[in-house]
Amino acid sequence: MRGAIGNVAADIDLFFRSRIRHLVWKTGRKISKHMGRTMPKQLRSNVDLFADASRAYVPRPYNGEFLLFVAEGRTAEYGIDKTLGWGEVAGNVLRVIQTPGDHTSMMTRPHVEALAKQIGERLVGSEPGHKLDI
Repeated sequence: MRGAIGNVAADIDLFFRSRIRHLVWKTGRKISKHMGRTMPKQLRSNVDLFADASRAYVPRPYNGEFLLFVAEGRTAEYGIDKTLGWGEVAGNVLRVIQTPGDHTSMMTRPHVEALAKQIGERLVGSEPGHKLDI
């Protein structure tokens, strides 16, 4: 139980830090634009730029096969939705594949090797015109 509470506390801390950072970035962008200047280097952030773009993006349904690789150690920010929200845009087939690690460590050794193997197994025979065999 202590681990779950620690994960939730870490998620809350990350949420508030990212919101504050985004607010500072957005304010800096508005001021810079109003003054006709480029944004100060200290305020430039690809993370905030991408976050702003993702907030404006409205996904459209995808009717092909959809593979979702989900970290086994995912934290509470996604609740009980095993599709992490992708079920809303995935049309015909949505397959959720568990992979070792958490959101970050699944992309580092040793977990990334397992993820690469899982992806590779699913790419075999997936050339255009071939049905993905899972």
